Amino acid sequence: MSSRRQLEPRTADDDRAFPADPRLLIERHQGMVYSVALRMTGSPELAEEIAQDTFLQALKRQKEFRGQARVSTWLYSIVRNRCIDELRRRAAPVVPLHPGLPSREASAEVQLGERREAAHAQQLLLSLPESQREAFVLRHVEELEYEEIARRCETTVGNVKVRVHRARETLARKLSEER
Repeated sequence: MSSRRQLEPRTADDDRAFPADPRLLIERHQGMVYSVALRMTGSPELAEEIAQDTFLQALKRQKEFRGQARVSTWLYSIVRNRCIDELRRRAAPVVPLHPGLPSREASAEVQLGERREAAHAQQLLLSLPESQREAFVLRHVEELEYEEIARRCETTVGNVKVRVHRARETLARKLSEER
Protein backbone atom coordinates (compact mmCIF):
# COMPACT_ATOMS: atom_id res chain seq x y z
CA MET A 1 0.00 0.00 0.00
CA SER A 2 1.41 3.37 -1.03
CA SER A 3 1.78 6.15 1.52
CA ARG A 4 1.01 8.77 -1.11
CA ARG A 5 -2.30 10.53 -0.95
CA GLN A 6 -4.64 9.97 -3.82
CA LEU A 7 -5.23 13.27 -5.62
CA GLU A 8 -8.91 14.05 -5.79
CA PRO A 9 -10.34 15.58 -8.95
CA ARG A 10 -10.75 19.32 -8.70
CA THR A 11 -14.21 20.80 -8.52
CA ALA A 12 -15.45 24.18 -9.71
CA ASP A 13 -15.50 25.40 -6.08
CA ASP A 14 -11.89 24.32 -5.47
CA ASP A 15 -9.54 27.33 -5.42
CA ARG A 16 -6.98 25.22 -7.28
CA ALA A 17 -9.31 24.87 -10.27
CA PHE A 18 -9.48 27.73 -12.75
CA PRO A 19 -13.17 28.62 -13.21
CA ALA A 20 -14.51 27.92 -16.68
CA ASP A 21 -16.60 31.10 -16.56
CA PRO A 22 -14.48 34.29 -16.35
CA ARG A 23 -17.27 35.98 -14.39
CA LEU A 24 -16.79 33.47 -11.57
CA LEU A 25 -13.08 34.24 -11.44
CA ILE A 26 -13.80 37.95 -11.10
CA GLU A 27 -16.67 37.51 -8.63
CA ARG A 28 -14.61 35.29 -6.34
CA HIS A 29 -11.42 37.32 -6.35
CA GLN A 30 -12.20 40.95 -7.22
CA GLY A 31 -12.23 42.06 -3.58
CA MET A 32 -8.81 40.60 -2.83
CA VAL A 33 -7.25 41.85 -6.07
CA TYR A 34 -8.57 45.40 -5.64
CA SER A 35 -7.66 45.49 -1.94
CA VAL A 36 -4.07 44.44 -2.61
CA ALA A 37 -3.73 46.99 -5.42
CA LEU A 38 -5.21 49.76 -3.27
CA ARG A 39 -2.98 49.01 -0.29
CA MET A 40 0.13 48.82 -2.45
CA THR A 41 -0.54 51.96 -4.50
CA GLY A 42 -2.70 54.13 -2.25
CA SER A 43 -4.76 55.24 -5.25
CA PRO A 44 -8.31 53.99 -5.84
CA GLU A 45 -8.10 54.91 -9.53
CA LEU A 46 -4.78 53.14 -10.06
CA ALA A 47 -5.97 50.16 -8.02
CA GLU A 48 -9.04 49.82 -10.26
CA GLU A 49 -6.86 49.98 -13.38
CA ILE A 50 -4.45 47.40 -11.99
CA ALA A 51 -7.29 45.10 -10.89
CA GLN A 52 -8.79 45.15 -14.38
CA ASP A 53 -5.39 44.52 -15.93
CA THR A 54 -4.79 41.65 -13.50
CA PHE A 55 -7.92 39.83 -14.61
CA LEU A 56 -7.13 40.45 -18.28
CA GLN A 57 -3.64 39.02 -17.79
CA ALA A 58 -5.01 36.05 -15.87
CA LEU A 59 -7.48 35.23 -18.60
CA LYS A 60 -4.85 35.59 -21.32
CA ARG A 61 -2.42 33.41 -19.35
CA GLN A 62 -5.02 30.89 -18.17
CA LYS A 63 -3.18 28.00 -19.85
CA GLU A 64 -0.10 28.78 -17.73
CA PHE A 65 -2.07 28.03 -14.55
CA ARG A 66 -1.23 24.46 -13.61
CA GLY A 67 -3.21 24.12 -10.39
CA GLN A 68 -0.11 23.66 -8.22
CA ALA A 69 -1.12 26.71 -6.20
CA ARG A 70 -4.47 28.26 -5.44
CA VAL A 71 -6.02 30.53 -8.05
CA SER A 72 -6.01 33.30 -5.42
CA THR A 73 -2.26 32.86 -4.88
CA TRP A 74 -1.64 32.95 -8.62
CA LEU A 75 -3.79 36.10 -8.99
CA TYR A 76 -2.01 37.66 -6.04
CA SER A 77 1.35 37.22 -7.76
CA ILE A 78 -0.03 38.89 -10.89
CA VAL A 79 -1.51 41.88 -9.03
CA ARG A 80 1.60 42.23 -6.88
CA ASN A 81 3.92 42.27 -9.87
CA ARG A 82 1.63 44.66 -11.73
CA CYS A 83 1.65 47.07 -8.76
CA ILE A 84 5.42 46.94 -8.42
CA ASP A 85 5.87 47.53 -12.15
CA GLU A 86 3.47 50.46 -12.12
CA LEU A 87 5.05 52.08 -9.05
CA ARG A 88 8.52 51.73 -10.55
CA ARG A 89 7.34 53.07 -13.90
CA ARG A 90 5.98 56.17 -12.17
CA ALA A 91 9.43 56.97 -10.70
CA ALA A 92 8.22 59.49 -8.09
CA PRO A 93 4.46 59.01 -8.08
CA VAL A 94 2.05 61.49 -6.64
CA VAL A 95 -0.20 59.07 -4.81
CA PRO A 96 -3.68 60.17 -3.84
CA LEU A 97 -4.53 58.80 -0.45
CA HIS A 98 -7.49 56.55 0.22
CA PRO A 99 -9.14 58.13 3.25
CA GLY A 100 -11.41 55.26 4.18
CA LEU A 101 -15.08 55.52 4.89
CA PRO A 102 -16.12 57.17 8.12
CA SER A 103 -19.35 56.08 9.76
CA ARG A 104 -22.50 57.92 8.64
CA GLU A 105 -23.64 58.55 12.19
CA ALA A 106 -20.51 60.47 13.12
CA SER A 107 -20.51 64.26 13.18
CA ALA A 108 -18.74 66.14 10.41
CA GLU A 109 -15.88 66.89 12.79
CA VAL A 110 -15.47 63.22 13.72
CA GLN A 111 -15.67 62.20 10.06
CA LEU A 112 -12.94 64.70 9.17
CA GLY A 113 -10.77 63.35 11.99
CA GLU A 114 -11.33 59.76 10.81
CA ARG A 115 -10.39 60.71 7.26
CA ARG A 116 -7.22 62.45 8.42
CA GLU A 117 -6.23 59.42 10.50
CA ALA A 118 -6.86 57.05 7.59
CA ALA A 119 -4.90 59.29 5.22
CA HIS A 120 -2.04 59.48 7.70
CA ALA A 121 -2.03 55.69 8.14
CA GLN A 122 -1.94 55.30 4.36
CA GLN A 123 0.98 57.74 4.14
CA LEU A 124 2.88 55.75 6.75
CA LEU A 125 2.22 52.49 4.89
CA LEU A 126 3.38 54.00 1.61
CA SER A 127 6.60 55.16 3.28
CA LEU A 128 7.63 51.54 3.98
CA PRO A 129 9.88 49.68 1.55
CA GLU A 130 7.80 47.58 -0.89
CA SER A 131 8.67 44.21 0.65
CA GLN A 132 7.85 45.37 4.19
CA ARG A 133 4.64 47.12 3.13
CA GLU A 134 3.48 44.04 1.26
CA ALA A 135 4.17 41.67 4.16
CA PHE A 136 2.63 44.05 6.71
CA VAL A 137 -0.56 44.56 4.66
CA LEU A 138 -0.98 40.85 4.03
CA ARG A 139 -0.52 40.06 7.71
CA HIS A 140 -2.40 42.90 9.40
CA VAL A 141 -4.90 44.08 6.80
CA GLU A 142 -5.66 40.93 4.84
CA GLU A 143 -5.06 38.84 8.03
CA LEU A 144 -3.23 36.03 6.24
CA GLU A 145 -1.11 33.44 8.01
CA TYR A 146 2.67 33.66 7.61
CA GLU A 147 2.74 30.49 5.51
CA GLU A 148 0.29 31.91 2.96
CA ILE A 149 2.17 35.20 2.83
CA ALA A 150 5.40 33.30 2.18
CA ARG A 151 3.75 31.43 -0.71
CA ARG A 152 2.37 34.62 -2.20
CA CYS A 153 5.65 36.51 -1.85
CA GLU A 154 7.68 33.50 -2.97
CA THR A 155 9.93 33.59 0.07
CA THR A 156 10.37 31.81 3.39
CA VAL A 157 8.20 32.14 6.48
CA GLY A 158 11.22 33.43 8.38
CA ASN A 159 11.77 36.16 5.82
CA VAL A 160 8.11 37.17 6.03
CA LYS A 161 8.34 37.41 9.83
CA VAL A 162 11.42 39.62 9.53
CA ARG A 163 9.67 41.90 7.02
CA VAL A 164 6.58 42.24 9.20
CA HIS A 165 8.72 42.87 12.29
CA ARG A 166 10.77 45.55 10.53
CA ALA A 167 7.62 47.20 9.20
CA ARG A 168 6.18 47.33 12.74
CA GLU A 169 9.43 48.80 14.07
CA THR A 170 9.56 51.42 11.32
CA LEU A 171 5.93 52.42 11.84
CA ALA A 172 6.38 52.59 15.62
CA ARG A 173 9.52 54.72 15.23
CA LYS A 174 7.79 57.12 12.84
CA LEU A 175 4.79 57.44 15.14
CA SER A 176 6.99 58.13 18.18
CA GLU A 177 8.95 60.76 16.23
CA GLU A 178 5.69 62.58 15.52
CA ARG A 179 4.81 62.90 19.19
